[in-house]
Amino acid sequence: LQLFLDSARPESPGTSPGGPLPVEAVERGVQTIDAMLTSPDAARMGGDPAATFVCLGMALEGKPHLDVGASRCYEMALRHLGKKSAGSWERTIVLQQLGAVCLRNSRREEAQRWLTECAASCEASRGHPRDAVLFGGAFSTKQTRSEFGAMVEKLRAKVCHDLGDDAKAHWHVAEAQRMEASATGDAVERASRTLSDAQPDVGAAGSNGRESAKALWAAHVDQERPLLKYHYVDEGSTVLLTVGLKDQVGVKTEALAEISLQQFRVKCESDSVDILLRVRRDEGALWQYRLLLQPLAHEIVPEDTVPSLRGRDISRRRLEVRLFKRHKDQKWFGDLVSSISTKGSSTKARGERPSHTDSASAAAAVPTALQPLSAEELARLPQPTGGAQADNRPSSWRGAQAISPALGATVKSGLPEGPKAASEALGAHGDASLPGWVDHVARSAAEDAEVISVHLRSCAEIGEIGMEDMELETAAEGLVRLRLRASSKDPGPSKDPGQELEMRAPADTSVEELAARWRRKTRVLELRLPRRRAS
Repeated sequence: LQLFLDSARPESPGTSPGGPLPVEAVERGVQTIDAMLTSPDAARMGGDPAATFVCLGMALEGKPHLDVGASRCYEMALRHLGKKSAGSWERTIVLQQLGAVCLRNSRREEAQRWLTECAASCEASRGHPRDAVLFGGAFSTKQTRSEFGAMVEKLRAKVCHDLGDDAKAHWHVAEAQRMEASATGDAVERASRTLSDAQPDVGAAGSNGRESAKALWAAHVDQERPLLKYHYVDEGSTVLLTVGLKDQVGVKTEALAEISLQQFRVKCESDSVDILLRVRRDEGALWQYRLLLQPLAHEIVPEDTVPSLRGRDISRRRLEVRLFKRHKDQKWFGDLVSSISTKGSSTKARGERPSHTDSASAAAAVPTALQPLSAEELARLPQPTGGAQADNRPSSWRGAQAISPALGATVKSGLPEGPKAASEALGAHGDASLPGWVDHVARSAAEDAEVISVHLRSCAEIGEIGMEDMELETAAEGLVRLRLRASSKDPGPSKDPGQELEMRAPADTSVEELAARWRRKTRVLELRLPRRRAS
């Protein structure tokens, strides 16, 4: 940019112009830049003169009094692009930039000429400008084909209005609205206009006596049904959505052959696909079937959607909708419909579109941090089962716990009861309290054995205890007794050797084969009782 300005005003290099540049100064600056870009050194470096002139023109647009230089840079970019670029998005975008600069500087006739050429180039270009690599990546746009074309038509409408031709201005406005609507309009109608083999509408009734598509979509619907079965296939840059008709449309099998593409409406947005099908049944009732997929897991380009009716075999009659991905290199797998909407609501595939009222009421019904559950709602929540063995809270939270029904734990002691609160004994020995050195007792069932876990209290409460500090004995009637040795070397405040834990083993286990295991880190004594073998 500075080189252009220094070349345009050689008498005062390094300064910004105080007013509009004369045409001679602009031409002098442009020729200096062009000579530099087309020199042998620049050619060896692989520079692109067209890309450089486009970037220079965009820089000059933002400077006061330099719009004339911007339009001349765009003209030089067109010259370097040459005739080979006809029908390319690079040439189309430069023409649009040039027309917009001329319109902004009240050069209306020039703007009309450039924008007319831009509209023709846009019609000849393929794909979308957002997908094209423009000037080696130096320029980019997020517009689709329809969005770019609508913008050009609005600029043409402004030019015609400034020139006093209101009739043409209104036509260009209508054309811009048509292009904008085509992006999210009915894909079947769009395909019928562009495909040469599309089936024509034949007025009120066709030659075969069937109702025309126009009359069918104007008639009153007697009943609505959902389309629930569909599948899709990722095909690279596109996704093929298939909806089978045989098992979903309530007509006779031979009547499926008479269903035409004009009986469908396929409306797409960037995050949704809405498919409608109208069928006249034998009794004269008009049924409408609907498949709504919203929100899609990934974005699509709605204006590129291509529907087609396939299956010569009646049993394989189906609608195929080809969806074009917004991000071509993104793999689609899993659910086609996302469970979380990008607009803040959770939806899924269903037969009808949710209203704004329904979405608001559904969102209000979901409790949040600002809408906590009431006492009645908390009482209705599921409760954990399994007693102490399913409780993962700290011992200080558990308080009095119920011993597992199969254990029937009691305490044998001639001394006062320990500090542990009384536990409800569900075995044969009645109510009793646990020894002061036992926190709780739990049971777990394995396939070949029953495991009783005796959890001891913490070191701070009863001190250090090991396997050598405990005595374990069994009785023939299925009793298991556990006590602390009287010679325990580290008596804690709650470790009373006079207290004994007595447990009844389940009837189907063998007390004679009892195996004990001490887990030091968790302070748990595991008693494994093998099940009796069936004789």
